[in-house]
Amino acid sequence: MNLQLVFAITILFGIYYTTGTSLKHILRLKYKGFNVLVGFLAIFGLFHILAIIPTLLHLPFDLIAYRILPLVLMMAVIMTVVRFFYYRHYEFEKINKWLMITTLVFLSLYYLFDFIVFGDASFYLPLIKQNIGVEHVYLDGGSPWSGNPNLEIGYMRAFVTYELFVGSLASIFQVDSTIFSVNVMSALNLIIILTSWYSFFSHLFKKEVRGQNAYLLFLFMFICSNVTIHRVFHPLNAFNFMTNLYAGKTIYFYAVLPLFFIIINKVSKLTKGSLFIVLFALNLIVPGLTASSLFMQLILSLSVFAYFLLIRQPEDITLGKFLLSTLTPLSIHYLVMIFLRTFNHVGILMKMALLITAIFISVSSYYLVLNDGHILKTKKRIIRLGFIYIYTLIALISTGYFIYFLINHPLRWNYVGTFIQAHVRNGFNLIIFYAISILGMNYILKDDDREHQLSLIFFWLPIILVVLFLNPFTGFLTARLITSFSMYHRILYLFPLGYLAAYFLASKKQYKHLMIYIVLILFPGNSIFNDLRLMHHTDEHPYYRVDHDVVDVGHYFEKQDERFKIIGVTDITRGIRIISTNVELVIDEYDLRQREYNLYKDEDLLNLFLAVNDQAPLLIDDFKSVTSEYEIDKVVVYKNSAICMQLTYHGYEKETVGKYAIITLNHHP
Repeated sequence: MNLQLVFAITILFGIYYTTGTSLKHILRLKYKGFNVLVGFLAIFGLFHILAIIPTLLHLPFDLIAYRILPLVLMMAVIMTVVRFFYYRHYEFEKINKWLMITTLVFLSLYYLFDFIVFGDASFYLPLIKQNIGVEHVYLDGGSPWSGNPNLEIGYMRAFVTYELFVGSLASIFQVDSTIFSVNVMSALNLIIILTSWYSFFSHLFKKEVRGQNAYLLFLFMFICSNVTIHRVFHPLNAFNFMTNLYAGKTIYFYAVLPLFFIIINKVSKLTKGSLFIVLFALNLIVPGLTASSLFMQLILSLSVFAYFLLIRQPEDITLGKFLLSTLTPLSIHYLVMIFLRTFNHVGILMKMALLITAIFISVSSYYLVLNDGHILKTKKRIIRLGFIYIYTLIALISTGYFIYFLINHPLRWNYVGTFIQAHVRNGFNLIIFYAISILGMNYILKDDDREHQLSLIFFWLPIILVVLFLNPFTGFLTARLITSFSMYHRILYLFPLGYLAAYFLASKKQYKHLMIYIVLILFPGNSIFNDLRLMHHTDEHPYYRVDHDVVDVGHYFEKQDERFKIIGVTDITRGIRIISTNVELVIDEYDLRQREYNLYKDEDLLNLFLAVNDQAPLLIDDFKSVTSEYEIDKVVVYKNSAICMQLTYHGYEKETVGKYAIITLNHHP
């Protein structure tokens, strides 16, 4: 690997680790591990808060990249140095050999094999690149979604700080943003995820060796009892881990949520301490990683609050502090205002209801806290009835949306067929996984209370999530808020069943049973690495992780003095924008995804795209008409394709770059 990339990984890892260690000591957090994650969240969180205003005001990118981020990094270093000299020693936690070995193995696999699959990478990497070197941040930031918010397909592409954070880091280290994301951020995120998993299980077990065994069992199940297809109903789906390791959502799904599970499990027993401050800060920060976490955190908080109302009633002051540290920061987040403005079909009544709900939550929270746990029964009953109103509101809105969806969106049987096919293919894995999870829930409920109080996260949380948010009625609205109905699987990350299964297997003292479970998991012969190819067996560029010729085409456009509107074959469509900002695609990856779900409307452009890919006949008159109408400057096709020969026959000029031909359309012969 390039020494410049190794240097960036080493420096950032050191800053994350030392900052996290210092902050844990200052806040007196007694959790084992999580140092790297805490350090990353502290630096990213401060950047997130400081960068919001200049981002929303469309101020120059250089102000954020070269002023705010260096200031944040400098503050992190100063805090670490001050702590070091103040206490005159620096306590580094013991590094477990198994954690080190597994981290090195995963890093080696990442750089040896083609982890990144273009599709989702075509969404996120261009977003990072487009922010660098432009006069203003988020030029198309009028709407937070990539497409029409009334469609089922929507990806948050603006006002998410993580992409701006990565682009700023790349600028500081003077590395191309795509190379930096794919190599440096992926390595750092992988380290954060693995250390967070190890820290999670170390916290659950008093004996280090049992936590280590649980960690190894978890990795075994994650690799051999998992899927990399995002439509499969698996609560710890490896799709994002394998294809979007550099993304903010990947850190949230695989590293931040385990920390949240530990915090919410502990918070029900506390009335004082800094844990509520940490919870407040995290809820304010994590929407900057991925916009969908705003709703996922809201779902998680409402589920825990339902547990407090129905199953275990903590002290009033604990309840108030929990509301202040969860629902309040989420309801005041600027993303809420953006989403409410975007969802025009929601209606004024629902917006008013949400506003009243937010005010009620804040007032109730302060009242519970300021009264220091002493509240008259009548007033407590009013607060309880108020929250029953909130859940009733959710139920009514969800039911209405369910009816609206069925009326306005006829069932697409091709999608249902794909859904069933994916589950049949992975059926055995899913059956074994859920069987072990159910046995684990039974173990937690009956046997585990003697050692740990884990029933909230491992028993009640999955049940409450299903009852409130994943039933046939609320599931539609829940998935729509997270991104779209086709992305329903994201809520499954809130189910800690993968961690529960590993905890259960590690807690079993009957090794015969453990061996039976291991054999059953291994029986299908599945692995998340099954479809990987060695990098040197592919035509991919080692740093960009894109086909060499696509990189060359991207560099061709990047060297030009003007911006071109183009249409190209699928490989170009998915890879060109991560290399060059000098192109505007008339059909991009968003359109391809809409086409996959039969949502793409422009038949003329679609027919042109099919012709460019040699999937439909080319009528030269139609070609001239459509390319003129959309003012297309160039067409990128395979140089040996039928359309290339046909266009050159009709007199169009071409330039050859690798296996591609770039056809110029500045005039029609």
